[in-house]
Amino acid sequence: RLCELLDLDALAIALAGGEDYAIVATGSASRRPRGARVIGRIEKGRGIRVEDGDGRFRAAPSGFDHFYLH
Repeated sequence: RLCELLDLDALAIALAGGEDYAIVATGSASRRPRGARVIGRIEKGRGIRVEDGDGRFRAAPSGFDHFYLH
């Protein structure tokens, strides 16, 4: 809701906003740690795409750059 009020892209903030709230990893389902959640999938191809809540795909933003002067 805050992103709507400030006219910000919530997905971009979540993916590259500079705060890390969880560790993301890939691996087989049989080796998944207890409590881990599936949040996506790995597919053959190039690049990183993100599927939004409406089922649309777009290029994932790059990671946060701590040395970039805003």
